[in-house]
Amino acid sequence: ANFPANPDKHGKPIASYGLKISSQEEYNLKAEMISGEDGVRRIFTHQTLYKKENGRNVTVSVGIPIEKALVDANNQFILTIIVFSSFMVLVTFISIKVLKDRIIHLLGNLTRATIELQKGTLIKLSEDKSTKELVELKENFLMMAEKRLKSERVAISRNEELNAVFDVLHDLYFKLDSDGVIVDFKASKSSKLYTSPDNFLGRRMIDVLPEDSAVTFKEHLAKQLASKQMTTWEYQLEINDGPMYFEARAASILNSDDIIVVVR
Repeated sequence: ANFPANPDKHGKPIASYGLKISSQEEYNLKAEMISGEDGVRRIFTHQTLYKKENGRNVTVSVGIPIEKALVDANNQFILTIIVFSSFMVLVTFISIKVLKDRIIHLLGNLTRATIELQKGTLIKLSEDKSTKELVELKENFLMMAEKRLKSERVAISRNEELNAVFDVLHDLYFKLDSDGVIVDFKASKSSKLYTSPDNFLGRRMIDVLPEDSAVTFKEHLAKQLASKQMTTWEYQLEINDGPMYFEARAASILNSDDIIVVVR
């Protein structure tokens, strides 16, 4: 974003401003004066908001042009170099004060809000007298955060509901990818598993089951993948004290190559 607004600069690389920001480095209100390709000198302040899962930092850099102030100072350069130097100190002080009052305060609030959001909590942000672009950034952040927390609550509720259903029905639920690898499962405490989860999670279903049952599974899973229709079959397993008979139902997940297998 640019203030005053300048859409022509959108999408330009940060190098055009003379910036060299590393996604591996963490910045804490670091300030520096830089001249961009347009010849305009700006005071930039860098603040790292948060670190992504891939280890790369997300950093916001805010620059305030001071070229006009410098030109005005040069036009009035009648006295001595001491007066000029004093004026520069004053300009820098005012610029930093504006940064803190109008921008840095909001960035600090957003940083704290991001940290709390990662913990599942949305904090209330105080009112700020910031630029239009930063106010919109705050509003968009709050909207995004509320949607994320709402989605997480819905997902948790649905997961708890699904667990309750399987506790009541005593059915086994397996999620397989397109290669037949078991990526997830659910089972009530009273359900009888053929083997422990450590032995089947991350492995193909046909590699876990006995040969006869594995052949049956392979044939019906291939049929289900080809037709995308629910497929039902029965099979037998020797578990602990004798043979047990099961019915399996396989169906595709919408807009996915994964398969859900429910065993009773």
